[in-house]
Order: sequence, then C-alpha cells, then structure tokens
Amino acid sequence: MRSALLNPGMVFPIVDDVSDEAVETVHQERVAQAVSVHVTDTFDAAREAWLALEATGLFTAYQRYEWISSWHRHVGAASGVEPRIVTVEKDGRPVLVLPFGLTRGQLGTIIRFLGGTHANYNLGLFDRDFMAEIDATTLFDILKRVGAADDQIDLIHLCNQPHVWQGQRNPFSLLPNHPAANNAFATTLMPDFDALLKERRGSRGRKKLRWQKNALKDVGGYRFIRATTVAEASRILDAFCAQKAERFDAQGIHNAFANKGVDAFLTELIAHSIDSDTPAIELYGLEIDGKLRATYAGGVADGRFSGFFNSIATDEYTRVSPGELLLTEIIRTCCERGLTAFDLGIGEARYKLAWCDQRETLFETLFPISMRGRIDAGLLTAKLAAKRTVKQNPKLMGFAAATRRTLHHCSIL
Repeated sequence: MRSALLNPGMVFPIVDDVSDEAVETVHQERVAQAVSVHVTDTFDAAREAWLALEATGLFTAYQRYEWISSWHRHVGAASGVEPRIVTVEKDGRPVLVLPFGLTRGQLGTIIRFLGGTHANYNLGLFDRDFMAEIDATTLFDILKRVGAADDQIDLIHLCNQPHVWQGQRNPFSLLPNHPAANNAFATTLMPDFDALLKERRGSRGRKKLRWQKNALKDVGGYRFIRATTVAEASRILDAFCAQKAERFDAQGIHNAFANKGVDAFLTELIAHSIDSDTPAIELYGLEIDGKLRATYAGGVADGRFSGFFNSIATDEYTRVSPGELLLTEIIRTCCERGLTAFDLGIGEARYKLAWCDQRETLFETLFPISMRGRIDAGLLTAKLAAKRTVKQNPKLMGFAAATRRTLHHCSIL
C-alpha cells in the first residue's frame, strides 16, 4: 500500500436530520464545512501539508514532522508500527494532520498516535480557524472515514490528549472520552524571570536557591550548558542515558530509552537540530566539579517549551538538587527568549509543583471500528481505570512501586 487509502477527491458533507424548511440552510452550511480525508502510509505524501500546518497552525513539540518521522524511522518501524497519516483538507487546503500509526492490540489492530511512550502529549496539527469551528459531528465523521479507509483497522485509541492546548479547546474532547491515568503540569512564563521566581517559588524557594549556590562555592559553583555543538549534545545525551538507566534500575522500572532504536532516534534528532533556527530538540546540562550532574531535553512549538526527558546523578551532590538548579536556569533562559509557556510533561512529582501553577487534565478516546475493536476497547478501558485508581491513591501507588522493585530485583538475581 503506497497510495492514498481514500480517494483524494472523496468529500462527505454531513447532513443532519432536519425539517424541510431548514434543509436548504443546513445543506449550504454543511457543504461549506465539507472536508476531504486522505490516509497514507508514507511520510512523504503528507509532508507538504504537515509542514504547512507547522508554519501557521497549532500543535505540540512532539508532533513536529522531524520529530515524528525520525521516531518512526528508528523506533516505530523496529516495533512493527505502520504509518497511517491522516490529512484533512477544506476548500483545497490542509486544516488538520493526524500523525497516526497502526499497531497490534490484544485481538485486532489499533490506530494510535505515532511517538509511543516517548511523547508526553498527543495532538493533531490544526489550522487555528478550523480548530475553533470544528464540531463533534464533523470529527466523528472524520474518524469513521479513517476507519473505513483500511480494513485492517479495528480500533482507534488516542491517549494522553490535552483538553486544552495554548488556550484552545481540543476538538477531540467533544467526543466521548475517558480521563487519562496521569495529569500534566505547566506554567505561564513572564518576560521578567525574577518576577516569575518570586511569584512561583516565594521566599522559601529563593532562600533554597541561595543555599544551593553557597553550598557549591568550594567547587567553583556550577556551569549551565545549553548544547550548541554535536559534541556537547552527545555528552549530555550519554550522561542522561547512564543516569536514567541507574535510576530506573533502582526503581524497578522498564527503561523505555533503552528500547531498540531510541539512541539512534535521539542522535539523528540532535544532528538535524544543532544548527537549526527551529530545533526539534534542545539539550541542557548542569556541570558541578567537572561532571554533568543533571540533564534536560525539550523542544519548542508556538512559544511553548515542552520538557521531553531529564535525569539527575546519584552522588555526593544529589543533596543540593542539581535537577532543580538546572530547571531554574532553563526557565530563566526561556523567559529571556520571550517564550510564553513551559510544561514539565505528564506524571506527578514534587519538583513540578514548585514551578507549575497549572494542572493539565488529559483524556483518552476509544473509537471501535469492528467487533474485535469493541472487545479491545473494553479491555483497554478496564486497564485504564485500574491504572488511574492506583496512581490517584498514594497508598496503592506506594505498594505498587515497592512490589515492582521487589519483582525487578528478584528477576536479576
């Protein structure tokens, strides 16, 4: 399959069941809102529309063409994910790109956002006007046509979608959905970093920052690094991989960054980004006494910095919280650059609450296409509910973490 899965000219205007008197009015409105839907299994076929929406639309840093195409080339393809990229056009121009992929479920095949567990947020690339005007009926029709485009598709499962992005409602929230297991955390930035520091951290936070700096005077303080060369970025990436592997092993957590192809994905992304005016990834490090003690990576889309991943070393300097120091310097840099928002991704953590004043709720969409898809949707709904219950109960979460560590350590004995 190398051609579009739907006839590029096929247009299905949605007409409601209305009275005779309103037929003509509704017909005119629906024809004006008519969209064409194209589904392809190649990135090249969707590239032009994708980049057009990157230039003017609304999207997250995780759904940039370079990020997703590189992820699939090195990670997704290796795990059997097949692209099913959806382009929606209205009046002959792209208004929505949905970077989907086809994966195996318990019984059938499932459409999901490309990016897997390495993407904190999942959102299409929307034309801003279309995002504001699209209704649930039109969106439902688009998903039906995606399902009808390929007889392999049994279920459309879209996870970790924000209800609101950059002040705009996510149209997918208009469809029936389930709360995601995790929330995400974000904050609005200010041009004046010192004012932001005072508002978010208060006197206690600023006092701790002074203590941290004083505690490091004997070793020459710390050095904040924003990678501007491939060598610097590679050094930070190597430190991240080592630090993250150590921490995940101690916690008994599967290390998704050790999966096949992830290192190649990040290395390629770095190589393409380092001299770019609009890098798909930025790497940062905090060096103390000649060694990287904390790392951070993220990307920018539409004035918003999104944190991709981070790590801290477990050593004699852990007590001064090098990860907090690094995050403070990154936020300072973002303010100086004129960025307007900053997020720390999904999952609860105390360091996120220190800076973030916004808890962003996420949701999941389950859209069955076949009977196998309905069964898979039921299984996934039960799994999601159980996961959410555990994560929202501190006692259950603690028990689960302790059990996970015990099982992990027993497995390596």
